Amino acid sequence: MAKASKDPTSFWEDVYKVSSEEFAAMGKFLIANEAPRPFGSEKVPPEEEDMTYSLMREDPEALFQFFTEQGASFESAVKYVARMRKRLGTP
Repeated sequence: MAKASKDPTSFWEDVYKVSSEEFAAMGKFLIANEAPRPFGSEKVPPEEEDMTYSLMREDPEALFQFFTEQGASFESAVKYVARMRKRLGTP
């Protein structure tokens, strides 16, 4: 039995569905891997970020709790520490 061909509207509906799913997947990937902070969060002024890191850097437990509360992955935590060390000129 021959498969019935799709009408033009069905074709474009399928194209739209697939492309929107791929775009959403790409957006989720980029946000998870490239966004500097979670969506909906407030940007912290650099001075406040510097002060917060300076207070926590000598207290591994506080630093761990900070990353846990932020939902940070290991990779993002390492990047954050490296960025802050470079910015503050600390080892």
